[in-house]
Amino acid sequence: IDIIQVLRFLAAMLVVGVHLPPIGMGHFGVDLFFVISGFIMAYTTAENPPSATTFLRKRIVRVVPLYWVMTLLVFAVMPLMGARSDSLPELVQSLLFLPFDNDGQGHVPVLFVGWTLNYEMLFYALFALALALGARIAGTALMIGAVVLTCMALAPAIPIFALEAWASPILFEFVFGMAIWAFLSGQGSAYQMSVMTSMIVLCIGLCAMTESWRAVTSGLPAAILVWAALRWVGTVRLPSAITILGGASYALYLTHAFVIGAVERTSGPLDTLAMAAGVSVICVAVSLAVYFWVER
Repeated sequence: IDIIQVLRFLAAMLVVGVHLPPIGMGHFGVDLFFVISGFIMAYTTAENPPSATTFLRKRIVRVVPLYWVMTLLVFAVMPLMGARSDSLPELVQSLLFLPFDNDGQGHVPVLFVGWTLNYEMLFYALFALALALGARIAGTALMIGAVVLTCMALAPAIPIFALEAWASPILFEFVFGMAIWAFLSGQGSAYQMSVMTSMIVLCIGLCAMTESWRAVTSGLPAAILVWAALRWVGTVRLPSAITILGGASYALYLTHAFVIGAVERTSGPLDTLAMAAGVSVICVAVSLAVYFWVER
């Protein structure tokens, strides 16, 4: 779906904006990514649901290689630049997508943007389990609810940082995406619809209880944007150049911090919008190169 590729590129550019000092905003891009991911997993497995192993293998091939390369690059390069080096256990946890508290900084893997992939991989694991159980949509939604509730209950008593991370209502944003597929496709059963509606209500309740409103204040607007784009643009074909940018969005997400850091070290602070715009173009160019010459 071409419009989804446009939204993926938009999400990646929003995240780039977060890390450009003159802009410093765009966290909404992460929530948009999560909602899109939930929709895509439901959409691509609707007609011929794959086996759990096939699904996981495809997801691992898509996500892991570039992330591992970038993570290992950070691990090797940062000490050479005089920055704090991560420990070997922290590297291993990062490569295995296990959340950990990085020296009191919170949920920050070796490649700092990788915290979102920790949630992505958990979602993929739950989705694969649901496929194995024959409950692709409702099963995933229920398991996300169960994981969040269980981790919320255990985190105060068991000092394992991953439990604290997985207790986040942000995981429900994947359910938002699956719900969009169910509503727009008309293929969602009454049971699936009721389960996802219940999970959305649960999400809002947990946000209120924890006073952590991101899944509501950013996740729901992201869901509305995805729904509106699909509802009004749908399957309209867009120029291939636009969809290619969406294809390179994962590379853009993982590499942009390197580009920004390199420019700052060679040219000084990025303190104007014109400089930020120029660096954004470079980030996109690098991501396209990585997409064509590495990912593909």
